[in-house]
Formats: sequence, structure tokens, C-alpha cells
Amino acid sequence: MENERRNRLTDHLDKLHTTELGAMRIRRNLALDTDQVTAWCKEKIRSPHAVITRKGKNWYVSADGCVITVNAGSWTIITAHREKHRADTSVNYISGNKAAWEEAFEHRHPGWGEENHVKLMHERLPFFCPDVIKELEQIDFKEKTISQFCCNNGRELLSLMQLGAKNAVGFDIAENTIEQARDTAEKAGMDNCRFVSCNILEIPETYNGQFDFILFTIGALTWFEDLKPLFRKVSDCLKPGGILLVHDFHPVMNMLPLPGEPEFDEKHLNKTAYSYFRKEPWKENEGMGYMSETYESKTFTSFSHTMADIISGVSCAGMRVLKLEEFDYDVGLTEAYDKKGLPLSFLLTAEK
Repeated sequence: MENERRNRLTDHLDKLHTTELGAMRIRRNLALDTDQVTAWCKEKIRSPHAVITRKGKNWYVSADGCVITVNAGSWTIITAHREKHRADTSVNYISGNKAAWEEAFEHRHPGWGEENHVKLMHERLPFFCPDVIKELEQIDFKEKTISQFCCNNGRELLSLMQLGAKNAVGFDIAENTIEQARDTAEKAGMDNCRFVSCNILEIPETYNGQFDFILFTIGALTWFEDLKPLFRKVSDCLKPGGILLVHDFHPVMNMLPLPGEPEFDEKHLNKTAYSYFRKEPWKENEGMGYMSETYESKTFTSFSHTMADIISGVSCAGMRVLKLEEFDYDVGLTEAYDKKGLPLSFLLTAEK
């Protein structure tokens, strides 16, 4: 497998190139005294000691104490940096993601999120898919205190307030995105929903035992390397009898190549590209597609989790799983695999 990965990249060395900005970044990161940055990178990639891995849309080449990142679709050398020990990476990935998310918001598509208050004022439960709406409508929110962890710009939590909750608090790591959530709440005339910017794992203890309901939605769990401390924080913040609801990508989605990736084959949609038990983090440097333009961004670091990781994390935190539903459609990444017999998203509820 390693030789196969090596050959796939080294066979296309003639296609490798970088941008002016990329060359500047690489020279700065590695203190290179050469203008021939692309040639220097090619030499490192050819090295018999180079370790080549494929993660998501990028190739990563570790050689002589540095890591070179190459986009697998465009063959662009995005960046290179000194190799860090894994311990350093695990400590810093959350702060790195905070910086990447805040940068992505600054690169957001024109008008992104600015009209959410209009939908909130004129539509019923906007921003939720039908299966989630069906589940939410079975829960009694009257006079309850609710929360969303990883609430992004707050649109889903504000939507949920339509079901009668007394008040709510949304938490997210990106300060500028939280500012948009506050602005949306003000425009929608909703003064009973507050938003707090912080590391989810460090939500203050003043919120312990405060919530009747906590929500996670699509794309939230992947930003945590270990789900056990995350779900312990959930359990700490729930009241006895409180409910957790998670609606997210199914772990199987992380096995599938997405359109635009070399491994994607629309004629063979049963073909997987990545291990279900993947331990290596995903690293991406192209912005955040649904929110922003594509650009050479700060690094987003995310992680795969098995369904066992999710169920065990919830159970070990002192919560009882009430329901687990799996759906054959994706929410947010691609429709290519929808209705093809694969589990692509799931909904889980649990009680403390």
C-alpha cells in the first residue's frame, strides 16, 4: 500500500507546482535559501526515506524532518512545515481549528448567514431536515432550558426555539461566527437565546446541571479527537433526565471518496477509499467549502470515529441511549451515494 501511494504521487512529479504565495510560505516555514521551491520539494518527495500518505484531498510527504502538503486534484504544493511531534499536535489542534474557522468566516461567501433571521421569522423549523424535525416534535420543550454545542452561527438553535423552550445557550469556538449568531438573534427579536464563544471541552462549570436538552448537528463530532471527554462535558451540563440529541454524518461516510477526489468513481459507488478504523487525523487547507471560497487556509484538523466510539462515549459518560436511527442519505457533503443502500447519516438520542 505504501509503495502504491508513493508511485501514484511520484509518477506525476512533472505536474507538481506551487503558487507565489505558497512558495513564500514554504521558504518562510523552512527558512529555505532558494527560489527553486518546487524543485526542492520534488527532491524531498523522491527521497527513498520519504513517507507518503493520502488524507482526504491531500498528499502528505514526511521527509528529513519536514512535511510537504500536495493537493491531489490540482497537484499544487500547498505548504510545507517542520514536522511536529504528535503530542504537540494533539495539544494544539483545537486552537489551530479555532484560527482556521475564524479565518474561514472572514473568507465567507458574500451574504453568507446574513439573512437567516428572515427564515427564522417566516418558516417553521428552518435549517432542520424532515427526520430531525420529526424527532424534535416528539420532545416537550415547553419552559425548558436548552443548548447546542458547536452551534456555528446559531441558526439551528434559534430555529429550535420555535418549539417553546424558555431559554437557550449556544457554544462555539469561533468568536466571529458567534457574533453573527448574536446578530441573527437580535434581528429575529429573540432575546432568550445567548451565545458563548469557548472551547467546548472547557465550557465553564457554571453551566453544569443547567440544561434539559443538548443538541449536536451535522459535522460537529469530527472536530474532537476523543469523544469521551466531549460526552462527559455533555453529561456534566445536562440536568438529571436531560436529553442529548446527535444528528451527524455516519462513520461510513469517512470511508467514501467524494466527487473531485481521484478515487471517486461514479460507476462504482460501492468502492471505499479509507479505513473505517482510521486513526490518523484529516488535515485540510482549502477553506471551509459550505461557508467560504476555496483558498490556501490555515489547517483544519478533524478525526474519524466508529459507531462504537460514539455509543461507548455516550454510555461511559453516564447516559442511556434511547434511540439510534440510520439514514441512507447524506446531509451536506454529497448526494452521490444517496439511496444506494449505505448508511450515510444517523440520529441518536440519549438520556442522563
